[in-house]
Amino acid sequence: MDVTRTPFSGENGFTLVEVMVATIILTVVLLPMLGIINQGNIKSQQAQERTVAMALAMEKMEQVKSFLPHTPDEFTPTNNNPPLGLGDIVYSQGTPEEVSKEVQKGMPKKFYRYVTVTPIADTDTEHKFNTVNSYYTYYDMTATVTVRWRDNQSGTDKTIMLTSELVGR
Repeated sequence: MDVTRTPFSGENGFTLVEVMVATIILTVVLLPMLGIINQGNIKSQQAQERTVAMALAMEKMEQVKSFLPHTPDEFTPTNNNPPLGLGDIVYSQGTPEEVSKEVQKGMPKKFYRYVTVTPIADTDTEHKFNTVNSYYTYYDMTATVTVRWRDNQSGTDKTIMLTSELVGR
């Protein structure tokens, strides 16, 4: 029995050099795509954080709007004059309200809400507050709800402010 070796003639296939060149080309093309996907995930998380912050600001603004003041001091409490209703629900003397919300699954994030309520104009007070049976029948004030949180990607604090004019009778 005569066994002779014949070279691989007529067989199709890739050489090692061709495979290595193809691998390098795929790597060069796919690596930037991974960066784009990562940036998309980061931007998506930042958008989710802004959405949660805006929802928290709107929630607090609705609490402020639903409150009918008996006196202007209820909007701006001091140590000598504690708030009757607004301070219990909305405002706590410049101290932020800490709210923890889950932005990503299993990862809660801390948001801080501040409320400021100020008269539109400090002059002409008799037109800003008219009393009937010790209730103010007309008031004109500006309420601002500020929500702050820390962006973990950039390491900076982010802020959303929501302002509304409170006019009531």
